[in-house]
Amino acid sequence: MGYGMRVFVVTEDDSLRRIPFSRFERLHDSDPHEQLYEYAGKRMRYAMAVVEVEGKKVLSVFQITYGYMSFDPEGRLDPQYLEDEICLRLRSIPPLLAEVEPTNVIHSQDKFDAKRFQNEFSWQPDPKIEKAIYDSVFNL
Repeated sequence: MGYGMRVFVVTEDDSLRRIPFSRFERLHDSDPHEQLYEYAGKRMRYAMAVVEVEGKKVLSVFQITYGYMSFDPEGRLDPQYLEDEICLRLRSIPPLLAEVEPTNVIHSQDKFDAKRFQNEFSWQPDPKIEKAIYDSVFNL
């Protein structure tokens, strides 16, 4: 038993296109040879499922993350979009060690950044899309 990843691009008409996780990683790593020409210049939704597998059979879905991919005119992921996403994600993590300050000071920038991240870089599926994702994960 182990874990695997399933990545789906959600098109404008809410249909799903599965892309191999290795290709998704190459896109995120800015591999110059990895492109999705059909999405050039577009911002596309994606769903990434972490699944428990035995052999090639999916036993359960551990987690699904919903996000956006912004493509440049050549069909590669926009590096500025990726940088903005990573920076905002990191800023939304609460500080581990709080500095000694007066008790009437409330630090909430991380909460505002987390809300902004949720609004700008993630999305929530409607029940129809969510069902289609689960069906696709289990019927591969």
